[in-house]
Amino acid sequence: EKLEEELFDIYGELPKEVSNLINIIKVRIRFNKLGAKKIKKVNDEITINFEDNFFQSNEKSLTKILDLITSRPKYFNLNNKGELKCRSKENLTENNFITYMLYIAENIKAC
Repeated sequence: EKLEEELFDIYGELPKEVSNLINIIKVRIRFNKLGAKKIKKVNDEITINFEDNFFQSNEKSLTKILDLITSRPKYFNLNNKGELKCRSKENLTENNFITYMLYIAENIKAC
């Protein structure tokens, strides 16, 4: 967020493309910290692949993921490859994709 402030101070209002890029970088950093090695979006489904042995060494994150799946099984599931599948109830546009990803990150992070 400091970067956004600095860019705004130097250049003024940021173009939408720059703001989108900054938001994507924020999501990537957050999911990288959560052990995600790959995120793939196809239509309104997102697949998150985690690092090998991630769940063995991060029981709290696994518990949070299982809690999310249990509370919203229509939208979230974990397959036998350790991929978290996330479905949105609405079309994922540029804007709500970032919001949805931040929602997922917040709900699976171990405190």
